[in-house]
Amino acid sequence: MNPLTKRLTLALGAAVLLIGLPACSAASGQTPEGATDSGGSPTVTEDNFSAERDKYDLSLAGCLRDKGFDVKDPRPGEGITEDSPEIREAASVCMQELGDPPTPAIKPGSPEYEKQQRAFISCLRERGNEVTDPKQGDALSIPESVTEEDLAACDLTS
Repeated sequence: MNPLTKRLTLALGAAVLLIGLPACSAASGQTPEGATDSGGSPTVTEDNFSAERDKYDLSLAGCLRDKGFDVKDPRPGEGITEDSPEIREAASVCMQELGDPPTPAIKPGSPEYEKQQRAFISCLRERGNEVTDPKQGDALSIPESVTEEDLAACDLTS
């Protein structure tokens, strides 16, 4: 799989940390010519997505540390791994301050995105998780019962 597909899989896994966080305005300087998707997230080219997302994740980790949480700088392509209800609540506040994370040029609803999302959901179900198919236009909601092991196993890029 290409690096973008790998990053999308990791982004779906990172949704465990960010389930239900509100959409916010886009952060400046993260997108070519200020383009945003329909939800206000900055869109970036496939070539720039990984680097821009890594920069955003570093900013988010710094914001969480400023709010008193022991959060390490995420490794490139992995996102923040620390999780608790308090961190998720603080992440929501940080995202309001930073804006939405960048999104790849591949849009939800595109055939490639939908195919990858179906494969990810199928893998989680094969591992015994009850995952509800998202309604069209809605984000995938990953149940709290999904483990890091399940997410790593469903990383379809390996």
